[in-house]
This record gives sequence, C-alpha cells and structure tokens, in this order.
Amino acid sequence: MADEQVNLVAGHPPAVKAGGMRIVQHKQPTIERLPKDAEDCTGLTQPVVVNVMSISGAPVKGNSDYTPQAAQVAHSPKPPAHILTKPQINIQQPRK
Repeated sequence: MADEQVNLVAGHPPAVKAGGMRIVQHKQPTIERLPKDAEDCTGLTQPVVVNVMSISGAPVKGNSDYTPQAAQVAHSPKPPAHILTKPQINIQQPRK
C-alpha cells in the first residue's frame, strides 16, 4: 500500500508523455471476473450455399485460367508513354 502511494500523483498515476502526446494509463482490474460459460452455437444457423457461376456454359477454373507468368506480365509496370507536346508560347505585351 505504501508503494502505491509513492507512485500516485493527486490520487492517480502521473501522466506519461511520448512524442508530445499523453498516453492514458488504464487501471488494472482488482476484482477478477468469472468467465462466462460458452454456449454451444453449433446447428443454430443453416450452412451458407456458395453459388457457382458459369460463363457461357464453360466451367469455372478459378486461378488456373492464366499462368503465373501471364499474371506477372499483366501486373508489371508499364513503360512510360512518350507524348510530344509543343511548348506554349506566351507573348508578354504591354497594356493600352
């Protein structure tokens, strides 16, 4: 009890600052809560049915449609497109 009184400032632990921001020190629970009994939830809901789609009658293969090399080429960075633009000419003329 005496050790806790030494660390307390105004009845609570002092504020801790890191990077100019206060960090909240949460209180430790003194009373242990009894764990609630876990209820058996099996069989309460129906299993989810996954809809299988077929495009124009072809079976869906998933990721086997494209090889890893083809996917790598498709996701590789594109070369920059060189677009020629004419410089804009701005002639400074005095006002009337």
